[in-house]
Amino acid sequence: MKCGPLLRALVVLVVLVCGAEASAASSGEVSPIRVGIGDQSAAMFTSPLFHQLHIKRTRYFVPSNIMHDREERLKARRFVQAARGAGVSTLVHVSTTDLRAERGRLVSVRDYRRDIGRIVMYFRELGVTDFGAWNEANHRSQETWNRIGHAVSYFRGAIAPPHTAATTAWPGAAGASVRT
Repeated sequence: MKCGPLLRALVVLVVLVCGAEASAASSGEVSPIRVGIGDQSAAMFTSPLFHQLHIKRTRYFVPSNIMHDREERLKARRFVQAARGAGVSTLVHVSTTDLRAERGRLVSVRDYRRDIGRIVMYFRELGVTDFGAWNEANHRSQETWNRIGHAVSYFRGAIAPPHTAATTAWPGAAGASVRT
């Protein structure tokens, strides 16, 4: 089987990261890599298997129109509260309202900026400090998959005042994210 240069580079990168992790672990150093788990079900927080993992971060994605959908908002609230109860912080990641490939309606940048501000304020009251501008922006299930300009504008809208105080990425998140 032939290996292209990109695949070879990826394999080398994975080996280097794993080697660095093993080296840091054996020397007692703390790694800068943060690992979390993405699941849309709060039931995982009560599982003994989950507790054995000692996971401290999770990702929950919300539809971009969550502030207009009481049921979705309550579902997300219950998830965040269950995570906090289990000692787990949540990255709230904005996503499409329709997960079928190429079916989602592109959100205007103006509407996105308005809604992301409301999303951040709502979830910040629940203790959330990590927010993703758009979940898997390059995936065909997302309306941004072939509109990189909108994905960039969404990220800029997510880090714009007044709803953000600081902007640092959450390493390893599947999309652009900010910490407030």
